[in-house]
Amino acid sequence: MDELAKKVQEKYIEDLTNKYPLHRFLILFIVIFFMLTYQTGNADIYNILDETNVKEVFDFQGGLLSKLSMLQLIQCLLISCFLNYSHKKINISMFNWLISFCDFNKYTSGIHGKYKSLKRNDAYDLFLVKEIDKKISEKKSQFRIVLINSELVFSFLFCVLWSFHGSFVNIILVFSLLILWAYIQWACYKFYITDFFPLYVAKKYLLDEPIIIADGFHD
Repeated sequence: MDELAKKVQEKYIEDLTNKYPLHRFLILFIVIFFMLTYQTGNADIYNILDETNVKEVFDFQGGLLSKLSMLQLIQCLLISCFLNYSHKKINISMFNWLISFCDFNKYTSGIHGKYKSLKRNDAYDLFLVKEIDKKISEKKSQFRIVLINSELVFSFLFCVLWSFHGSFVNIILVFSLLILWAYIQWACYKFYITDFFPLYVAKKYLLDEPIIIADGFHD
């Protein structure tokens, strides 16, 4: 019976993390932390971090999280969902803006030329596609890590601006987070163009399928 309960618990956790990735729990925690801290009247990030005890944060008996009401939890869930949706929309808009500066027809033709000599017959092409698919899966995993970092920085920036206090530390932190987030956006674009997109084009070319520039990014 204990073994069955353990397996059910493992399955539940696996299903939950697949539908709601672990980094979203971290974002939810950040939102909860700032909501509860701002309610005390403290809006200076330096003071918040300096005065917050790590033990107090994770103490469900008498610490910060013990003060969380059900209504506040629902509000934090809605805010974290809003952050996820906003980040996706802004991310896609930034990507579409960046690709507007590139000549992708010329870039795609170069990749076609590389694989034209390798294209022989359907069986061999299918073998190449399977090999490319493995590489695409690896690149997608790396790409997701970059996107997760982008979402975390974006969410933290939102929380800092939520109850902005015009101190020197807060201003420096906001500008630092903005620069970091902009750099991650550029890193996303660069990674997609140099590491992922050539494989995506090669796969589509070997399968004789149309190539849509942003398809792989949206996936």
